[in-house]
Amino acid sequence: MAEDNTARIRTEVLAVDDNPASLKLLESMLRKGSYDVVTAENGREAMNYLQDNPGSVDIILLDRMMPEMDGIEVCDALKRDPELKKIPIIMQTAADNPDQISEGIKAGVFYYLTKPLNIKTLLSVVHAAEMQMRQYKILREEMKFQRLGFGLVQVLKCSFRTLEEAESLSSFL
Repeated sequence: MAEDNTARIRTEVLAVDDNPASLKLLESMLRKGSYDVVTAENGREAMNYLQDNPGSVDIILLDRMMPEMDGIEVCDALKRDPELKKIPIIMQTAADNPDQISEGIKAGVFYYLTKPLNIKTLLSVVHAAEMQMRQYKILREEMKFQRLGFGLVQVLKCSFRTLEEAESLSSFL
């Protein structure tokens, strides 16, 4: 059997919860899904980690009700930061009132899970967020490549022989 030498892209999840038992349970569930997990005990600690480790976190699993800086305040801070605003946030909380859920969605969360968490549901939602983040990173790299190409153009002279070539060129431009 051939050995697969392709390196698996690791996904880092930042789990944030002020309850140590809940945080340990989240970490255990995420590790079962083969995710790299870092933890924070409140929103302020999470923001400090994100600012000290730019680009390392792919997904945030965030408790809503915490001291110092609650989940909604963290969402607001993330959405104001150009480097952090695209990280998918999964809010996990006991706050299951429809108004609270609506507030979380309006704050920009990717998904809103209510406690107690089911491991299959959690891993399914985290996987969906992972796929969204990977797609975003791919598109960001393609855009960077395109911007670099356009930045190199000073004079552009084109010729084409068919309508398909003209359409291809127009799509590129």
